[in-house]
Amino acid sequence: MFRDLFLQGGLGGFDVIKLMQDSKFVWLAAVLLNVRHLPSLANFIEMKKQLIIFVDTEVLPALINQAQTGNSCMILDIFSYMRERARFSMDYIHSIDSFLKKLIDPGEEY
Repeated sequence: MFRDLFLQGGLGGFDVIKLMQDSKFVWLAAVLLNVRHLPSLANFIEMKKQLIIFVDTEVLPALINQAQTGNSCMILDIFSYMRERARFSMDYIHSIDSFLKKLIDPGEEY
């Protein structure tokens, strides 16, 4: 279902950049950035792989693009949300670390 809706464009007008510009979806961006560390996906290996691909190819580039164009409000909101969640789960600390590294040095592909 995830592959059909998101990875293959089954939603028609779904645009990650538009979604990430709305502060109501900060939680979604934070959870997607934390997908590598979600224990609830441990038994769903194929779905986890697809989510990681989606995050690496759609979500991260959209957030890096926003940071490069000076729209840092969403990025700061994501960090704040993840910081709050890190009080309850160490998984978010790893996600904050990797997201911060990606923002500092996105690599040649961005």
